[in-house]
This record gives sequence, structure tokens and C-alpha cells, in this order.
Amino acid sequence: MLEDIDKDGQAIAPISENMGVMFVKVDRDGQSGIAVIQQAYRTMSDGTADVSRPIENAYKRVAVLGLDEIDTGLSFLSQQEKDVLKAALQSDELGARFVQLGTKNSSTIEDLDGDVVVYNLLAGFRIPKGGTERFKFKYKSAKRVRNEVRVQDPNAWARDNKGVIDRVKQKFLSGAYTDSQPPNNPNAIKYDLKVFTREDINKAAVAMPEMSSELVKNLQPGRPYLVISNAEVKNGEPKTYTIELRPRPISPKIQSDFDRFYAPMLEFIQTMKQLEQVLQAPYGSKGLHQLIVPGKRSEEQMKQAIEQRLQEIGQPQLLPQALELRVKILMLLKYGEK
Repeated sequence: MLEDIDKDGQAIAPISENMGVMFVKVDRDGQSGIAVIQQAYRTMSDGTADVSRPIENAYKRVAVLGLDEIDTGLSFLSQQEKDVLKAALQSDELGARFVQLGTKNSSTIEDLDGDVVVYNLLAGFRIPKGGTERFKFKYKSAKRVRNEVRVQDPNAWARDNKGVIDRVKQKFLSGAYTDSQPPNNPNAIKYDLKVFTREDINKAAVAMPEMSSELVKNLQPGRPYLVISNAEVKNGEPKTYTIELRPRPISPKIQSDFDRFYAPMLEFIQTMKQLEQVLQAPYGSKGLHQLIVPGKRSEEQMKQAIEQRLQEIGQPQLLPQALELRVKILMLLKYGEK
């Protein structure tokens, strides 16, 4: 039997053992957890995953873990890896956003932002044989989350990010008003930073009747919003608007992000691979590190060390190439420190 189908009636394969998973922080309905998710696929004739047909931005939720589950379960993770998950869960960083995609099973979810890969906390993991039964499907209660996870003070955030708030205000004013339809009184518009609780959202329709029902429906607890009230145009009723202040993770799909972050990283990886081959020393080894980073040695001493290494492996003619690659790596490392 097929585990799930989408709204178009197409089959979605079930969770598969011995296939890769990602660990990402998620927030939902005032609750937080570390979601273990797996790429969703279409099915083959026998109902198993057809890995040649991944579903874009769709995932299978294997489990959602709280602090207790991270501490007492997941025996295939090291303590250091568990600490990474716990640190993410207890941080102020917002998590990935998902909505249910499947029509038969809530474990099929869609990534709203299309960039969940950048949230992955642990790379290179697969579900071990029998592992799906060892995971616990559990969200922690909102009360426990509030006790365990530090909640950022919105006023402190506003002080530290005044430039961000000012830019958002200006963008709102330039987008909401025109010369032919200006605000009645720009000075009367109020701006407040607010983190809504689930209770706030349930009462929002009554407490803020001037906010559209669509905006109220899209509010999410635990996230910071810029609330713009008393915004009105000529002959119009005052309105309240909200703008979610959610930091955008970098994404390789955005050209400026790719040029600024991913391209230098890819260039560094490629250059390092070339130097590995030239010097016949693996990345991460003490030997290669000593041939790149000078420490207290002069550049002449570094050149002599590289020359000696090439003599040892019988490739002295590669000295100019090795020196050029080393200089390029050092330049890329300095770029990364900016």
C-alpha cells in the first residue's frame, strides 16, 4: 500500500531505511524541535522510492525530537553531534518552515522557503536498519519549550538592529503609499516590535479588528514581527499590518549569495584538491597544514619546505604550481575572514 499521495493524486514513496536524512530545527504552533527529514520521492512499481524522481521541496518527516529525546536516544550519534542539535534547539535562531503536503499522511511536508538544505545541522547521515522504529514522533509542549528555550527580548533586538527596523519602515511607506494616495498623517503611524504567543493570535481578531483576517491567519507564534498600526490613506479607515522579521538564510539559488559565499567556498575546495594532488598529502593532515600555514616561519622557509616535500615524492618540477596554489588558498582564507 502506498503511504501517501499529493493533491494531484500522485503517489509519494514512504520513508526509506539506509537513505540520507537531514537534521533541522523547526518551529510550529509555539513548539520547537529538531526534525529528522528525508527527501521525498515518487514511487516505483513496487511502491518503493524511485531515487531518480525526487519531489522538489518535499520531504518525509521521520521524527521530531526534543531535548529529552536527543539526550536519551539516537545511539548512532556522538555526544558532540548531540550537543550540536541541543545548541540549535536552545538558540534564538528561527527554524525552517514546513506545511503538510500529503493528503493521507501528515509526515509528508513541503519546505515553504525552498532552502531547507542550509538549515541542515548534521551532514552525511542515513537511517540505520530498523532506525525508523527507534525514532519518536513527538513535539514538545509549548510550556516546556518556553521554560527550556531562551526567548529573545524584542526591545533589546530593536536596539541592536535599529538600522534594520528603519529600512523596513521606509520600505513599507514607499510600497504602501503614493503621491496621489499619501498617508493622512505619517507621524500618527505607530511601529511596535512584538513576538506573538498562541494566545495572542487566538485573540488577534478581537484585539486588532483593523487587521485583515488573512494577516491574522498567517501569524506564527514565537517569531518577531514589526506591527504597523494606525496606517491610513485619505478617506480610508486605519489599518494594522505586520511584517515578519525572519532572517533569510543564504541560498545557492540566489545569485548574490552564490557569488559572495558559495563561489569562494567552491573555489577553495577545488584549489585545495589540486594542492592535495600536487603535494600528495590529504586535506586535514598535519603535513599539508604545515605546508600551507606559515606560523612563525618566513615565506622563504615555507618555499624550502614545499620544495623538500616535492623532492621526497619525486615531483620537483611542480614547485611553481604548488607555490601558486598555496598563495591562492591563503587569499581565499583571508576572504573568508571578512
